[in-house]
Amino acid sequence: GTINTILKEQVFRDFDDLRDRGLENPNPRLRDACLVIDSLGPESVGQLIAFFCNGQMMIYRRVFASDLEESSLAKTERRYTWLKRVLRHYDDEYRKIFPSTWEVPRVLCQEFCRVTNEHLTHALQVTPSSQMD
Repeated sequence: GTINTILKEQVFRDFDDLRDRGLENPNPRLRDACLVIDSLGPESVGQLIAFFCNGQMMIYRRVFASDLEESSLAKTERRYTWLKRVLRHYDDEYRKIFPSTWEVPRVLCQEFCRVTNEHLTHALQVTPSSQMD
């Protein structure tokens, strides 16, 4: 592949390693990796943002899976608590890695809203109307 492809693949591997380790202690080298991706253009930037946000949403989907008590309508506020915690952690650990122009928190919030809409729509469909009063 081209040098651009090789660079992009390496950056994605570095972020994949981060996802495997969890959100704790991101490698400061990732800031430079983001600058490399930025130089590769908007398509690469969008792919990396989507990759990062999808990793966060995988965790969210597991925590609030439809077969778990956490996914009930009565516990909807816990979803927003989860989002606040993720955004706070992003601010503490990732703000210095991702360029602010990428607006990663905005994309995280959009994905959170999209997935939450799916989950709550499903919950409303399977919840007997007698339980919604």
